[in-house]
Amino acid sequence: MSMLLGQIRLFCYRRRLCCLAIVVLLSASMPAVCRADDDGDENIHLQAGYVNKQWVSDINGATYRENLWGRKNHFLHGIQIGFVYTPPLNKFIALHTGLLYEAYISTSEDMGYDDFNESCIYVPAHAQLTLHLSPTVAIVAHGGLGMNCAIRGSFSNHDSWYWDFDSDGLPYRHEYELDHIRYGRLGWPKWFNAQAEVALGLRIKSITVSAEYSWGLTNHHFYRDVRGSKTYQNKMSFTVGVGF
Repeated sequence: MSMLLGQIRLFCYRRRLCCLAIVVLLSASMPAVCRADDDGDENIHLQAGYVNKQWVSDINGATYRENLWGRKNHFLHGIQIGFVYTPPLNKFIALHTGLLYEAYISTSEDMGYDDFNESCIYVPAHAQLTLHLSPTVAIVAHGGLGMNCAIRGSFSNHDSWYWDFDSDGLPYRHEYELDHIRYGRLGWPKWFNAQAEVALGLRIKSITVSAEYSWGLTNHHFYRDVRGSKTYQNKMSFTVGVGF
């Protein structure tokens, strides 16, 4: 009986040692596996990709999704390009910020015009976590606050044009460009939009492919004549970045 009890104690002792060893190994490996990027040469990334946005309105309890043309369940499509800066804040978290340009181009005849063009500046302010799967492969997750500022938006009507003359006196066809975006007016978006954002990406060496989604925080009041209505701008992007 005493021999059996001794074997049980030895087994429990060895199991405790194994558990302690596993905890020590995990504790030692966590800073290497899950850490902020500390390579200063790759904290700057050139990023480009596809972006879209949509306005979501809550009207009397019903949800209505539309693009700038008022087309239900449609998006405004564009491109995004710029620089992202990710300096490490500590061993695990890095700052994810930058300055990016967004251009939205759309064609429709729903409002009596042909084209719509808009230029925006986008600045993210995120916390970033990098999970290293190997020396060259990592999963990158970041999230926080994003800010969009519209620079200019205009509609064009190709059927409205006139002949004009350039500086050399030569005639050319001049099309009317109607700056029809009245930012902040009834039925139009505001020039500034704040959004809560989350993104997930895969990094292989210096190339990162990521997807990001944004939930609008700014109420654009598309339907302010309807009491209690709210309109928010949501955004989604798919980008490729190169670190250098």
